[in-house]
Amino acid sequence: MNSSIGWHSFGESNIEFLAVDRRTSQHSVRRFNVNTEFIGNFERVYAKGDNTELLPSSAVNNTVLAFAQRHIAAEPERYATALAERFLTVCPAARVVETTVVVSAFEPLRLSDGNSSTEFAPSGQEKQSATARIDREGRISICGGIRGMQLFKTTGSHFRGFLRDQYTTTPVFDDRALGMEIDVRWFPKDSNTDFACCRQRARQAVLDAFAEHISHSSEHTCYVLGDAVLTACPEIFRSVVTGVHQTRRLADMSAYGCDNPGEIYIVDDAQATTVAAEAIRSTLHRGEA
Repeated sequence: MNSSIGWHSFGESNIEFLAVDRRTSQHSVRRFNVNTEFIGNFERVYAKGDNTELLPSSAVNNTVLAFAQRHIAAEPERYATALAERFLTVCPAARVVETTVVVSAFEPLRLSDGNSSTEFAPSGQEKQSATARIDREGRISICGGIRGMQLFKTTGSHFRGFLRDQYTTTPVFDDRALGMEIDVRWFPKDSNTDFACCRQRARQAVLDAFAEHISHSSEHTCYVLGDAVLTACPEIFRSVVTGVHQTRRLADMSAYGCDNPGEIYIVDDAQATTVAAEAIRSTLHRGEA
């Protein structure tokens, strides 16, 4: 061979299953998607075809299912961490293992006499997420999050003062509707965090901030939401908000004699403005030297 191997990894992706918890009178149903990645010293596998250090797909898949049963009611952060620890133990050639868990919740059916305890339906696009990354030196990085959060406001947003060149046709908006689909990730300071409580406060902070602040742009909103997560969750040192500003174009109905005072919008999701912002907790607070 005329080369030497550089960075390399392997893993399993999109391992899907349902977890049904019937241990109490109120059952629960969650759909899981699990991705795993093994990073390390697998040169002989790739360059020589020597598979003695390779953990096969069946071992990964079966571990994911077995540990799901052991952690059936756990937060996704705990489950992701348990998987990463296990894989690092059984695969000696791995220097780093990263496991990502995405959870879609099912909601009890709302019946005329109250919520059902045994019948469910998918709750929507929003999903919980967690990533655990562990290395041989014992360093653990845990990330919680929400994926696919849909937000829309009918007022309280404008867009003006932006850069213009010869190709700019974007008009000034003094009061526009704003739609966004975002993913929010947050990074706790340590693994002893109450992940369920943190997730609840982070989600509520995003909703409150989106409703309360005046948006100057989707980029501005993106950072404000990340900052709100840090404010609501002192156990978090960093948050990242990524997503898209969804195109909601005001329909031109003048050709058939109709006015459209900001009521009818064309939904066009083929192209979207991508936004991302990281909020990092300041090390110095007001009043400190």
